[in-house]
Amino acid sequence: MRHSACCIFPGKIGDALFFLSSIYYIQKTYATDNNIDIDWVYGSSTLDEMVKFLPMTDIPIRNYIPYKYGYPGDCFEWKKIDWKEKFPGYDSYHNCTMTEAPRNMHLIDWIPFRAGLTKDTKLTPIHFEFDREMVKTFGSQSNPESPILLHPWIPFPERCCKWLLKLHPEYNGHKIVSIGHKTEPMLEGSIDGRGRPYMTYLGDILNAKLVVGVSSSWTTWSAVMGIPTIVVHTGTLPLHCGMGTFGPHAVDMFRPFLYDIERKINELSSLSNPNPI
Repeated sequence: MRHSACCIFPGKIGDALFFLSSIYYIQKTYATDNNIDIDWVYGSSTLDEMVKFLPMTDIPIRNYIPYKYGYPGDCFEWKKIDWKEKFPGYDSYHNCTMTEAPRNMHLIDWIPFRAGLTKDTKLTPIHFEFDREMVKTFGSQSNPESPILLHPWIPFPERCCKWLLKLHPEYNGHKIVSIGHKTEPMLEGSIDGRGRPYMTYLGDILNAKLVVGVSSSWTTWSAVMGIPTIVVHTGTLPLHCGMGTFGPHAVDMFRPFLYDIERKINELSSLSNPNPI
């Protein structure tokens, strides 16, 4: 008999990627011979484009259900909602909404812990299969070959790094392409790749030699996809959302100096074979 599970998580893209480890845990816990149907109720409109890509992967989610009430805004409302009443008929309900910052553990583990799914279990960092060569074709044709993608800023003061705007526009023959929203700052002398469609960015990441940026959805995506990644933490902590756990080519740097950033860029951009996942 098949088991049906309703999973609730309203977070934005980076947090949602960490949440996917909980999806695999639920599949493993409740399924026998994969006889489970998992639906995800999501809340942030930033995921509308992301959930167009996820069905191209082997992530075990049947349906992606948008439910915008209370998000963005107060996620405490999502804890109060009777989801059985909103979406009746499931065998189990798993409300993974976060209402407090993580304590002494990574978000990958904090999300299921606070939802009551786990006690002291360490979950595996998210990894999924998809047609990499097809997704590469989504990338911008105007990018140079094997660029370094740079995302220096997101619109919160604690998530910017002034040193990233002082980098050179090229390292080891790899030109820098600035990415992000069209209104965000870019590195002087770099190629302007801001404001591109979501799917284009996913292709750009797969075609990149290296991705450098503050802790954001784009550096999370690149680490998940196995692309060499440097994450600069300013207002975030590697303990809570670090990428180093994703592999040897995902590097966390906490409030680094410009010299340290450039040294690591030179090191990773010179890799002959980064062995992507």
